[in-house]
Amino acid sequence: MTDNAARHELQALWRRMSSAQHYGVLALLSMSIALVSLCVMLGLPFVAPMIWALLLAVLMQPVHHWIGQRVPYPAPAALATMVVVIVALVLPLALAGTEIAVEVSQNARDVQSGQAFQNWILAINRNPWLGKAAEWLQVRVDIRNQIGNAVQTGVHFLSGLMLGSVYAVIEWLVAFYMLFFFLRDARVLLDWVAGVLPLSRTESNGVFRRVRDTLYAVALGSLLVSLGQGLAVGLAFWATGLPSPLMWGGVMAVLALVPVIGTSSVWVCATVYLLLQGDWKNAIVIGACGAVALGVIDNVLYPMLVKGRLDMHPVPVFIAVVGGVATFGPTGIVLGPLILSLAQAVRHIWRARFEAEERVG
Repeated sequence: MTDNAARHELQALWRRMSSAQHYGVLALLSMSIALVSLCVMLGLPFVAPMIWALLLAVLMQPVHHWIGQRVPYPAPAALATMVVVIVALVLPLALAGTEIAVEVSQNARDVQSGQAFQNWILAINRNPWLGKAAEWLQVRVDIRNQIGNAVQTGVHFLSGLMLGSVYAVIEWLVAFYMLFFFLRDARVLLDWVAGVLPLSRTESNGVFRRVRDTLYAVALGSLLVSLGQGLAVGLAFWATGLPSPLMWGGVMAVLALVPVIGTSSVWVCATVYLLLQGDWKNAIVIGACGAVALGVIDNVLYPMLVKGRLDMHPVPVFIAVVGGVATFGPTGIVLGPLILSLAQAVRHIWRARFEAEERVG
């Protein structure tokens, strides 16, 4: 049945209805819209854990498939896969996070006591020209007061972060609860979603493939590359004796999501600091690490990981990641590119349908 024929049949059916039936249909429609809106409101708090659970489910699918071949029961296989996730991902990140928190606390105390400021002043004073410039700046700008204000802001931020970490733990517990069902009932859930979507089965499968490829590209191409860059900076800091290698490695991993500027911000400052100290050897090591190792990760490893999976220009991907983080918080790292990918999938579906209509016409 064509769209025009279906439209005419609905119009004829509406004309045959009585006024009472019209009111009944409108009431049912209004109730349906209200209930759908309420369901959306109920689901909004669970968007973030659902996205992380979906990401882990897609990434762990090969491992889950391997375990499923050896464990014939779905529930134990899903539990075994979750144990792998905890051992391989959660525990290392938790240990690293604990050490980073210790280093952040130590650096905060150094900044509050003025020790960090003094270290930079001593390094700058080693260079006569820079020392004069620093003295000129201190006369005109109350640097210590500015640093004190920044520290107070940082303390308030860390307090909010500690409160937010409680919610983050709750979100991850919910994510692991969802992950169990995503692993155990993957086929059932995909069939249900395909039945709900107003698409043909072929179109639904195309959307599922695009979601899977986007999640792979985001996880491997963005998150894994960022962790690799943070690890490279942390190892370089540790090898050259710079303080707080884990903290600065974590900072680098976060900033690496911002192209060019993010990857250079940490190691350039570290190189300048070592040069001011007169430590040319370690400055060269840090500079080489930033220019070569991070360049290799960006220009070689990233294309290898996302090859054929993310069929989009880097500019809209960058906008999707940064805009996603600004709109949705940390979940936006995944949700932003996912929304962009789904929009592109819908565009392809519309194009395919219009082309089919033109061929028929």
